[in-house]
Amino acid sequence: MQANSRGVYSGYDTDSDGYFDRMEYEQLYESKRKYSKNLDNWIFDTLDSDDDNKISQLEMLDALIKNMKRKKQK
Repeated sequence: MQANSRGVYSGYDTDSDGYFDRMEYEQLYESKRKYSKNLDNWIFDTLDSDDDNKISQLEMLDALIKNMKRKKQK
């Protein structure tokens, strides 16, 4: 699945390859760091479900849907 200007990564996929890779992720969160680097790495690794070192739109959407379902169960 490729990202576009209205995609999940609008403004964050700096090389426009359709993925949010580790370097783009680190650049974003370095400037907005709220957590430790270890927690940031854990978040990335959790979202990157196929371990290809990039977060596809499908992986991001899957994680968001799972999170919404968990919140509904509470």
